[in-house]
Amino acid sequence: MIELIEELLIEKKLTDHTEKLAFDIIFTTGSCLLFNAFLDDNKFYHFKVTEIDDLYPEYQLYKEARELFGDYTPNIIGFLRKNGWDIVLTEGIHHRVLSPSRLMKDKSDLTPEIINFLRLMTEKRGAATSKNGHNAFIHELYDHFSSTQFANVVKPWLDNRKIESLPHIRQHGDFAVNNIAESGSKLVIFDWEDFGKITLPGFDLCILLASVLQYDDQEILRFISDPRPKHSALSNLLNISKEVAGIAPLLFKELIPLYLTIFLYLKKDYGTSIQKNVGNLISLLDGLSENIMQGINAV
Repeated sequence: MIELIEELLIEKKLTDHTEKLAFDIIFTTGSCLLFNAFLDDNKFYHFKVTEIDDLYPEYQLYKEARELFGDYTPNIIGFLRKNGWDIVLTEGIHHRVLSPSRLMKDKSDLTPEIINFLRLMTEKRGAATSKNGHNAFIHELYDHFSSTQFANVVKPWLDNRKIESLPHIRQHGDFAVNNIAESGSKLVIFDWEDFGKITLPGFDLCILLASVLQYDDQEILRFISDPRPKHSALSNLLNISKEVAGIAPLLFKELIPLYLTIFLYLKKDYGTSIQKNVGNLISLLDGLSENIMQGINAV
């Protein structure tokens, strides 16, 4: 494996002195290994490696995201498939992962940066795959969950006019705080493997807000029912949700249980912990949905 990584670095003319490389390995709960290859203290490259999955579609998504969003994304460099291994190479970025507390500061300078990124995502919206693209996806979602408790969350949105009338805006797919980082004065967004799988506006904003609230059921319930969220960062994002995410604030709140069900669907191949936490949250929201919707409509 190390030899293949060295081969890719040499092929891309990133080094010709592989004996000076230092590596660290990051184990994940998924089917991939993550490597960092250090040339010196300031320069390193990041590799995603697997012998199970096909990483070429992910490589293509990273390339497209880079073309659309520039320095908001890691610089994708190359792809190699050899000896049963798929390897994706990106330029390493020294960064600090965004923490919920950092964003929740009343005077956080990160909120405008996140707003600018979401606005850019909305401006570069993709075309619908079909005239009824949203409805087709909701039916797919319902079929997947038809024998589970989550079907009750999806069913009211089948062939729903509110859904049908929404624009198609390609979502990052996992816009949680752990995938958002600071690199110097810049914001960098990681993990683009789900980019464009969802085009329902507001999805990324929901995952951001839920992760900032650490998927805490009571905090999310308070956010949904409170017309003026107590945290200025959340209130700021919500107030301009139409501009930066393509969806009106009240409809956004109404769709939160559906967004979280979509998130669970995207993460169906991930670890059980995230499925359990998000699943419990959806169940609670669904169980209180009538009261929640009455509170929203009364605002």
